[in-house]
Amino acid sequence: MSESETEVVTIAAEIQAAPAAPLSIAKRLRAFGDFISQAVAVAFTVALAAVTALAALLAVTLFAPVFLVLFARALRRQEQLRLSRVAA
Repeated sequence: MSESETEVVTIAAEIQAAPAAPLSIAKRLRAFGDFISQAVAVAFTVALAAVTALAALLAVTLFAPVFLVLFARALRRQEQLRLSRVAA
């Protein structure tokens, strides 16, 4: 190794060996606040998705009989039209 490479390796080893600076209380509070903020955002998004899914399920459940009746009427009308064409 050349002298510059040795110096780079030595400096890198010194940086790794140096103890990490303790976080100040302000930084810890800010990090905790960021964490809480993200947790609230995720909880809100999950709750919104759950409410949307429940609303869709409720709408499908409530409107299914209506669509079933409309479908039955359309089938009856189609059958009547077919019978009237055959009779004509």
